[in-house]
Amino acid sequence: MEKESSLKLVIFDLDGTLVKLPIDYDKMYDKLRRLFNLKDRVVPLRTVNKLTRSNPDLRRRAFQILTEAEMEALPKIRLNPSLEELREKFKPVDKALVTMQGPEVVNRILPLLKMKFKIIVTREYSLDRAEQLRHVIACLGTQPARVLFIGDRFNDELGARNVGCRFMKIGW
Repeated sequence: MEKESSLKLVIFDLDGTLVKLPIDYDKMYDKLRRLFNLKDRVVPLRTVNKLTRSNPDLRRRAFQILTEAEMEALPKIRLNPSLEELREKFKPVDKALVTMQGPEVVNRILPLLKMKFKIIVTREYSLDRAEQLRHVIACLGTQPARVLFIGDRFNDELGARNVGCRFMKIGW
């Protein structure tokens, strides 16, 4: 890996990485199943994206279901025990946030993080992690090789690989 000093930007994922938002997924999936008239037990975001891409009203209604589930979980939010260490380690580097959460819940979580982000990209911009990362990198004019993306899922790692930035998986 290149020297730490070549790092210009750290992009963080939110849920599962910096915080744990204990969403009642069964309840949320039940509402999404009814909205889309599906039989599947789980309704992943890629399905929401596919089914709402050409229907803004349906997308708004699906996002409202997601937002309601997130807001209900907010009182039980947990901060990553390594948050302080992450803040210190990356203090001198520009930071950005990408998330599949909506802006309402993100705005409530931000004060808890005690971090300043140059840009925040929520699901309203895109439900595709690589697209979110590309947007942040383009907006901040940084070379992907000088970017570290910190996430918690394999999909996060794939997104980082797809755009050519470094990846660090974080656990609890």
